[in-house]
Amino acid sequence: MGEVREYRLGNRSLFWPLVLITIGVLWLLSNLGVISAANLFVLVRLWPLLLIIVGLDLLFGRQSRSMGNLIGVGAVVLIVFVVLVGPSLGLAGPNLDITQSSFNEPVEDATDATINLDLSLAATSIYTLTDSNDLFTAEVSHVGELDYSVSGNTSKTIRLAQRDTDSTDGFMGLDFLAPVFGVQRDELYWRVGLSPDVLLTLNIDGGVGQTDFDLSGLQLESVSINGGVGEINLTLPAAQDTTYEVALNGGVGSVNIDVPEGAAVRMMGNGGIGNITVPAGFTRVGDDDDDDGVWQTTGYEDSAPHILINYNGGIGALTLR
Repeated sequence: MGEVREYRLGNRSLFWPLVLITIGVLWLLSNLGVISAANLFVLVRLWPLLLIIVGLDLLFGRQSRSMGNLIGVGAVVLIVFVVLVGPSLGLAGPNLDITQSSFNEPVEDATDATINLDLSLAATSIYTLTDSNDLFTAEVSHVGELDYSVSGNTSKTIRLAQRDTDSTDGFMGLDFLAPVFGVQRDELYWRVGLSPDVLLTLNIDGGVGQTDFDLSGLQLESVSINGGVGEINLTLPAAQDTTYEVALNGGVGSVNIDVPEGAAVRMMGNGGIGNITVPAGFTRVGDDDDDDGVWQTTGYEDSAPHILINYNGGIGALTLR
């Protein structure tokens, strides 16, 4: 008979079961409202502690079951302690309170304007103002602080952005996740209104959430959108006196662009990870690759003014319609 090998499973440490059960219980208690989001966020901010604990288990816990169990129990005590006591020690990070802010800037003598928006974690919409003397209005429900500035007279520059602070700009500190804890998605929003009477240059840095940009009633010189995370729905106006350009760098999520009927449109597209779909009436004049190429409307060369779209894809499909 062949040699029979006996594998003993009894020496397995309780380290991982104890740590995973503890984290799971704390997360469940947070979801049930027993402990606050601030308590749970302490654990997220101090995630390097888990690396230290795992390292100790790899060094010593594998040598003996009792040592692994001791490290596991110590980890549980430490995790529970920092979660329960952390907020009182100032370890909970940024304030998670939701604030409603309003901004407006009148047209006055402005004939053109540059609008710079740096979005955050929120659903965002842009629309055309009607019966208003304002160039720019914004209603924002947000976490943290916003920066707002206006300069210029006949040519105005307006900037509205989520403020970067020590408590919100750290990636390895994971503080950018703060708004996720204890905040419902529909509680956060940006609603921006723009004047149809002023020639506009729009520069938009995407955040996290669905974006609906209805620009159909506006006068545009150019539009630049750097996609974030979430679906982008963009409705373009007809080119009036001059050609305007749209530069769109995709993020993570699908992009839908509505172009006006009968407009002379040319699109240069790089699909990234995702397909590009164009409607009937567009002819490919570039690359044969399904995800890259140049498309333009029939009779584009003989029509003016034009709409030029330059799309660099991210992760998600582009649909031109």
